[in-house]
Amino acid sequence: MTATALRPEQEITKITLKMRHNTERSKMKISVLAVIFMIVVLVFSGCTPVYRVQVNGFADPDYAERIVWNAKIYVVENTKAENPLLDKEIKTKIEKILKSKGFILSNTESADLLCAFNYGVGIGLTRIGSIPIQSPPVTSSVTVSNQAGTAQTTTIMTPGPTSYVPYARTDYDRWLNIIISDARSFRESKKDKVIWYGDVTSSGSSRDLRTVMNYMLVVAFEEFGKDTKKGITIDIKGNDERVKKFIVD
Repeated sequence: MTATALRPEQEITKITLKMRHNTERSKMKISVLAVIFMIVVLVFSGCTPVYRVQVNGFADPDYAERIVWNAKIYVVENTKAENPLLDKEIKTKIEKILKSKGFILSNTESADLLCAFNYGVGIGLTRIGSIPIQSPPVTSSVTVSNQAGTAQTTTIMTPGPTSYVPYARTDYDRWLNIIISDARSFRESKKDKVIWYGDVTSSGSSRDLRTVMNYMLVVAFEEFGKDTKKGITIDIKGNDERVKKFIVD
C-alpha cells in the first residue's frame, strides 16, 4: 500500500496547526503555574489571622450572686506548672482583665473568690490532601478546505486538564480552664467549693500557646461567671482591640 503524499498547502496547514497547538499548550502551562503561585502567595501572605475559640461556662446557681464585679479575688499561682514563667505571665494577664472589669485583687486571707487556671496544647493532627485547579481551555486553530477548494481557518476549544496541588496542614488543640471557687469555704474547710468553671478550647495551625492564650482569655472573660448552657463559638481577629487593651503591655 502506497502512502499518499501531501500537497504543499496541506503540509503548511499541518505545520501551522502543530505550531499553534504547541503555543496554546505553553500558555496553558504558564497559566497553571500562575494559579499555583497565587495560591501559595495567599496561603503564606501576612493576612490578619482569625482565632476560633469556644467557651462553655458552668455556674452553680446557689452561688451566682458571689461573682460580682466589686468582689475581692485572688488568682492562685500554680506551683506545679511545667513552665513557671509562662504560668506567671498568664496569671498577670488574668489579673489585668479582672482589674479592668472592676474586681479587687486581694490575697487568700481576705479574698471572696479564688481563681485557679490550667492550660495545655495537644500534639497536633496532620491532614493531607490536594487542591484541584482547573486549567484554562485549550484553543487550537485548524485549516480546512471547503467544497469549493478554498482554505478556511477554524478555531476549536477543548477543556483544559485539571491539576492537583498537594498540601499538608497540622492543627493543634489548645485549651484553658478557669475555676472560680468560694474563698471563705476554702479557709474554713480547706476544700474547694467551685462556683464557676470555664472550659475554653481552640484549634488551629499554631501551637504557640503564649500568643493564642491572649485570645482565649479575652473570649473567656466575655462570658465570665455566666452559665452559657452550651458551648459558644466566637471568631476573634488577630488585631482585636480587646487584646491590645487587656493583654498587651
